[in-house]
Amino acid sequence: MLEQISSKMRNPTWVIAIIALVFAMTGGAWAASKALTGKQKKEVEKIAKKYAGKDGTNGTNGANGANGQPGAQGIPGTPGKDGKAGASVVGAEIPVGEAECEEMGGVAYEIEGSGEESEICNGLNGESGQDAGFNYKFSAGTEATDPGSGNLALNNAVAAEATTISVSDTDNDGNVLGAVINGWISGPTAKGTLLIRKVGEPTTFAQYTVNGANKSEGGTFNNIAVSAVASNGSLAAEDPVTIAYWGAATATLPIGASESGTWSFSGTEAENGTGGEHEGILATISFPIPVKNIPREQVFLPDDANYTAHCAASAANPAVTSAEYEPGELKTTVCIYKDNTDTIHRANLVGIWKSGFANEEEGGLSRVGGVLQFEATEPGLAYGVGAWAVQAH
Repeated sequence: MLEQISSKMRNPTWVIAIIALVFAMTGGAWAASKALTGKQKKEVEKIAKKYAGKDGTNGTNGANGANGQPGAQGIPGTPGKDGKAGASVVGAEIPVGEAECEEMGGVAYEIEGSGEESEICNGLNGESGQDAGFNYKFSAGTEATDPGSGNLALNNAVAAEATTISVSDTDNDGNVLGAVINGWISGPTAKGTLLIRKVGEPTTFAQYTVNGANKSEGGTFNNIAVSAVASNGSLAAEDPVTIAYWGAATATLPIGASESGTWSFSGTEAENGTGGEHEGILATISFPIPVKNIPREQVFLPDDANYTAHCAASAANPAVTSAEYEPGELKTTVCIYKDNTDTIHRANLVGIWKSGFANEEEGGLSRVGGVLQFEATEPGLAYGVGAWAVQAH
């Protein structure tokens, strides 16, 4: 084989071909000017051009590879710290007459662990609220003498038996009311109505008709001759009270004013009767100040679906909250309260009627009150107690 290659190498043409091939493969312009003749150079270039490679076209992009597998779940974070426990609030009543609330009563409270006690005091009377009137302190004296500045007194320890109210010309807020009080007790024989009410306890009151002449005493107080109309509860020395006056021409409870009272009943199955419309155990409701006749839809009983939308507080502090009436539309709303959730025993409330069962087909209450009708449901004594509140709108 070596001999054959050696013989080929002696052939100039073959040598030129090899040089041209190398030239084409390397793309170089290599040549030995002294090694090749001009003719041989041309031959090399011709062969190199023939066998030289050409640029290829770009290939197409390959397809995208498949998505990789999801990574492993990360390590869970550490749990957060527990929040601090909430603090309790402890409260206690501040009785009416205690100095902490300027004798208006309220609630004392302390946030657990704070060591600091705070007070929430009852508000003062509004001019048209259920305790409307001038502010006084009640004096327990019964001598019909000067009760002292800011005080008023009755001439009998039993309010229903009092015939004289002794009232200072200056109320407990420092207002000088001599001229105002003279207006209560002057004029025609029918001089109007006075209502004394304990602040914060609207069911403790005494109502009187003013029927005597002005008994002015020394320009510092007045003795007012009166006749009792209605009363409930009892007043003690230093009790905060209000006194309000309605003239004889005021036939009904003024708009925005309220009044309230209590009811009670007791009886047995024997009083259920034989099923007559007005038979049963009865409890009377009597309004100290007359109101407009009240239809049944404006009387709210504890079991009525819309009771809580119109009636607030409880039997211990009855109050009407509804006032959604058009301006100028005179309405009166009544709320009937049980004393608590277990206060009516062995009986059900089955009806409510006007006084004397007038207009019985309408139910409701009359200008001066009405009757609650109960039915005993089992043997033994049936009984119950509660309260009522009425407000004019």
